[in-house]
Amino acid sequence: MVGVLLVCIVAQGLLAVFEVIPSRLMQPVSALYMVPFMVFGLSRRSKTSLLLLWPGLYGLHAILILASAPILFTGRWDALNLFLPSSAYGILAGAGALLYSRFALYRLRRLASSS
Repeated sequence: MVGVLLVCIVAQGLLAVFEVIPSRLMQPVSALYMVPFMVFGLSRRSKTSLLLLWPGLYGLHAILILASAPILFTGRWDALNLFLPSSAYGILAGAGALLYSRFALYRLRRLASSS
């Protein structure tokens, strides 16, 4: 499974080097293979479904780019178009899952102490 992901990443990198894929479409192209891999990996290992926000937000970001939403960096910040959405949405989903688990634990402790 990891081998297939690496092949996809290397293929996309080569297509970018030879300018087959325009730089503005790099994130939507990566979403084609990253979203299924993230859904598969997170659904097997995660104890909460809140982490599935990560591939959902990443896919939504790709759709917004295809719809010509002005959410792309240009110029020398162009490299952030792939790095920022993948890491920021991962951090956001992880923080949401952590906060939810802490809140659930708090409620469970409160419920147990009231008995």
